[in-house]
Amino acid sequence: VILLWARMASCLHLLVLCTIFSVVLSFTPNLSKENEKISEETGRTAWVRDLPVADFGAFSSSMCVDQNSGALIETLYDNPGVVRVDSAITGSYLQTELAELPYPSAVSCDGLGNAYIASSVSPSAVAAVSLTSNNQLAVKSEFTFLPDGCGGVLMMKYSPRLDVLVASCGSSPATVVRVDINKADVDAYQLTPSDRKLVKGSTGRGPWGLAVYDSSSSSFALVGLADGTLVKLSLPDLQQVEEMQTPGKRLGYFTVGNNFKTLIMFSPFPWRRIMIIPDLDKPLAPADLISSGLDQDLEFLTDIVVSPDSAMAYVVGNSQRQLPTVLQIDTTNPLEIWGIILAGVCNKETVSTGETDVSWCEWGPKGRYARSAALDVGGGRAGRMYIGVTAKYCAHCDDWHDDNDRRCKDGKEQEDYYDDKTYCLHEEWNQRQAVYGGDVGVGLIDEKSNKAWGGDNTSVVIMQLGSIPKIGGVSGAGSLAPGVFFAALAAAAALFRVRCT
Repeated sequence: VILLWARMASCLHLLVLCTIFSVVLSFTPNLSKENEKISEETGRTAWVRDLPVADFGAFSSSMCVDQNSGALIETLYDNPGVVRVDSAITGSYLQTELAELPYPSAVSCDGLGNAYIASSVSPSAVAAVSLTSNNQLAVKSEFTFLPDGCGGVLMMKYSPRLDVLVASCGSSPATVVRVDINKADVDAYQLTPSDRKLVKGSTGRGPWGLAVYDSSSSSFALVGLADGTLVKLSLPDLQQVEEMQTPGKRLGYFTVGNNFKTLIMFSPFPWRRIMIIPDLDKPLAPADLISSGLDQDLEFLTDIVVSPDSAMAYVVGNSQRQLPTVLQIDTTNPLEIWGIILAGVCNKETVSTGETDVSWCEWGPKGRYARSAALDVGGGRAGRMYIGVTAKYCAHCDDWHDDNDRRCKDGKEQEDYYDDKTYCLHEEWNQRQAVYGGDVGVGLIDEKSNKAWGGDNTSVVIMQLGSIPKIGGVSGAGSLAPGVFFAALAAAAALFRVRCT
């Protein structure tokens, strides 16, 4: 009995030491908010600023950048559909309502001043819009309906080589549609959809991932299915060329780096991971697939975008710190050269324990939730990433009632986005909801998206593009290194099992 009690005491002592060690490792030296912001001269990827919050009532559903002019074109998930243009990226928008395109789900820019927009309702329609000389939008085509049974469009990608669009239908089973673009009449483009093409072997709702790859001599559509199958279709005929089973499920958020022949995709199941196929000119082979898990600083993914003139890919998501996060990957060596960049600044918080001071970061601005993303790398401009975000109202109070009742006891809450006593007060019943895919009509989406009672403020986060600030970790002093805390706890648990079994 004495030996047993001694052994238990030893185990508990070891567990306490390991836990303390893990907490110590979780913190790194901190800088003030002013020093934390990375200047644009450093040449590293970093948060620059947020644009002023705009009260549009609906959230950003997709965006693209006209690489010719640098104008940001963004769709808002509303009925009627809304497309807005910010030519100088200042938060000063020119807005156009498109009654024939309710709840737009996808926008693709062709780099020539044109953008193509599709809706998520059934029956789905697509239209071309064009930037005028004063950077306003003009509808350039008729509103063209896709074939019956397509349902709402989930994704739509543009092929510069063929000047065609490929749209994924939200209905079941999975189908895709090619949309031919005829620009013979410069004032009135003709959009002609093909018949729906069934993706072979598909039984579930349709394609979760879609990308277009243009090589020097051929073009392909890459389609990801719910069961984890990756299918390659030739363009423009949409004939199946290859398929490959991946270890993931519900393959989504596809993007292709054309210069580097690389496909990047996301799978949330059976665990969250990024998968990369490094050379699309080669036959699809499981042995070539590169897979890497994601940590708590990329909890909810929004989009994956890739630079056309470098090997860098950017995975955009949301962190548990209540702000957008970017995982930057060098696709030439993705398992070794990567880093996480938080879209905000560190506001240093310090607590004195009598003998020592313990410091940590309160990251801000809080209450930003990433919805869409796009890159601007054209026209000799400095590389930029734009992230369309929902901007919640956040407030500071010295004494809230409790976690379930966010009322300030003294009634003196103050709008704040950085303090440790700041909470974001936008209740779920007062928010808009996304309803994508399926054979869903506009009336049902009005109801399911909470159009009658919900509303969202929007903003755009601006990131400068450059080198990875911190290889293999989270950039910014005072940040919690990915997995350090949990790795330390795991080590403690492992030691505990070794000593006590």
